[in-house]
Parts: sequence; C-alpha cells; structure tokens
Amino acid sequence: MGGIVGRRRKLDNWLESFLEWTMPRSETPESMLRWAGIFTLATVMKRKVWWPEFLLGGYTLFPSFYIVLVGEPAVVRKSTTVGFSERLLKAYNMDGGDPITFSGDVTSHSKLLAAMADSPDSSIAIVASEFSSLIQTTPEAMYETLTDIFDNKDKHDWSTWAHGDKSITEPVINLIAASTPAWIAAQPPEYFVGGGFASRVLFLYEEEPRQKEIFYDHLDQEKLKTLAKGLSDDLKVIAEVKGAFGFDDNDTKEYIRSWYKSAKPQIDDPRQKGYFGRKHAHALKLSILLSLAERDDRKVTKEHFDEAIKMLDYIEIKLSKAFSSLGANPFAIIMGEILEYIKEKKKASLRDIAGRFYKGGLTLEQLKSALAFLCTTGKVKASGIEDITYKYTGE
Repeated sequence: MGGIVGRRRKLDNWLESFLEWTMPRSETPESMLRWAGIFTLATVMKRKVWWPEFLLGGYTLFPSFYIVLVGEPAVVRKSTTVGFSERLLKAYNMDGGDPITFSGDVTSHSKLLAAMADSPDSSIAIVASEFSSLIQTTPEAMYETLTDIFDNKDKHDWSTWAHGDKSITEPVINLIAASTPAWIAAQPPEYFVGGGFASRVLFLYEEEPRQKEIFYDHLDQEKLKTLAKGLSDDLKVIAEVKGAFGFDDNDTKEYIRSWYKSAKPQIDDPRQKGYFGRKHAHALKLSILLSLAERDDRKVTKEHFDEAIKMLDYIEIKLSKAFSSLGANPFAIIMGEILEYIKEKKKASLRDIAGRFYKGGLTLEQLKSALAFLCTTGKVKASGIEDITYKYTGE
C-alpha cells in the first residue's frame, strides 16, 4: 500500500511482517492469520486513536474488534492462530510495552467485569481457544455485556449483590476466539442474533488448511526470531501514536462517502443485515489499523480503505456458511452435511448416501425427504428410477 514509515521502526509494514512470521510455520489460511495480526494491533492501540465525533456526526469510533475464527475441529488450526497473537502480545509486555491485561480463564460476565475493573486502563484482551468456554456460565449476561462494551461508551455501569453499583470508565475489549459451525448451530438465536451481538463480531469461516505440513525444521529459525523481535519492538513504536485520525486528502473522504452511498450486501441473507449495517464502521476501524501497520501520521488513504473492504467482503461472502445452521434442528444440520457430501463426490447413489449417513439417526424416509428438498432447491438433481443417483448442480 505504500506510506510513511516511522523512522524508529524496523519493519516496513507490520501486518505483512506478521504474515511473514506466521505463514511459513502454519497450515492456517492466510485470512485467519491476517485477522490475528489485526487483533494484535487493535489490542495494543486500545483507545489511543479514533475517528472523531465531529466527523462521524454523533459518536467516536475506536478500532477495537471481536474476531471469531470458525472452522471444523483440527482442520484450519484455529487455536494455533490465536496462540500466535497471544505469544506476541506477551512478548510485547515483557519487552516493556504499555501493559496488556489478559482476561485469563474468564467464564462469566461478572468475572470479566471484575478483570476490567482491575485493569489499570479499563482495557482487556480476551484470547480464547474455545469461544464456548468464555460464555458457558452466564451466556445471556455475557452476550449483553460484550454487546454493550463494544460500542465504546465512556462508562459501563453494573450492579453486584455483594458490592452494589459499580462502573468502569472508558472500557475497551478486544477479543479473538475460535469456534465451530456445530457450536454456533446449537446457540439460541435470541441470544446470538436478536440482541445484536453477532453484528458486532467478525466471524471468519474457513473450510480447508492453506497447506499440509507436519515438520518445520527446514525453516530459518534465526530469521523467525529476528522477525518476532522486530514485531514486538515495532508494536511499542506503534503504541505511541495517539490522537484522532483523518484522511490523506479530501478525495479519500469523498471516495469513502461514495462507497457508503452505493454499497450493497455481498450475499442476500437476512441474518447478515446487522453485519452489513455495521460494515462501514468495521471498515473505518480496520482502515486505522492498516494505516498504523505502515505509517505514523494518522492518515487513511484510498488504498487502506480498499484493503479494508476487500477483507470484510471476504468475511461477508463466507458468513452464511458460518451461520448456516444457527438455531436449526439436527435434521436440518444433517441435510446440510448431505449436500456437502454430494458436492464433494459430484454425484452419489441413494445407496452411497444412506451408507454414509445411517449413523446420523436418519430413517430412510427422512433421508428421502431431505434429498427431495435439496432437489426442490435446485442444488441437487436426481436421475434414475430404481437406482437413483443424485448430482450436485452448483446452483
């Protein structure tokens, strides 16, 4: 993207260097690693930089993010990705950076609020290899708390039985966690979508690893150590940037205004209305961090905004798969698995499909009903009479 590199920095672009540090030694898709880098930058910046209220009309926008990496267990290495960010932030703490407070093993909203109250600047980083562990004790209250704090209010008030009314001044949470489609499917929609929590979260869904590699001893370990040190050192320089952000010129502001007026959803899915309604805010936040990755002058360019939209479009296109079974019954979930099986095989006989899914508890009539429904949607086409074959159409 080009830009003004801080003279004290060791790296030309912090985010690209983060990818250079993580990609060679991971099977994780690049998209997940890139967002892990964004989480790391957001965590360090806390509320130090922002889009000012006079520009946005009625609110100040800080670049905090909730990021949930979604994929099947042990496939896209979600926990490994989360671990890269955590390791780097802990190194940043040890190297004398502006201290990051981690949430630790928080499992309820009361523990989360207590941890934030104990933080010297009311900021906290949530790094969770399993998102389910974070909300398992008080799910409804946790969703409400995360939703409320995400909006960057100047103060968060709450009450406790033991200590009465309490408040946190200028709270900020940055969150990265891992989850699975099956866990999302099991969540009550009224908790997950109805309250607006999902529209504030970037759910990044991936199906396949980027590469298959079990050994990494061929890599240049000294180069990786040098990169890690450079990333940690440059985080300290980046964290010194403070103040309101603006544009490199008026053309950039008008370019973003034009995008906002003409933007349309990438996917026609009612469950994504909340996400699309906040997409411009996500894009402005992300633009700040993409700028900080390479320059210190608090200016966003067209290139930063274009890259932000590209990253968010990618999430939006895949979001339907992450939410495909939200609130669905088990029969609907298995039907989705049947479709994926036929898609992978290109075509499959009724005998093959029955043999593959008999352990799912489906009766033959339920299986035939599921296949008939898939044929009705146009996604699958049946041929034959006695030996029926089902072909994936790609529609």
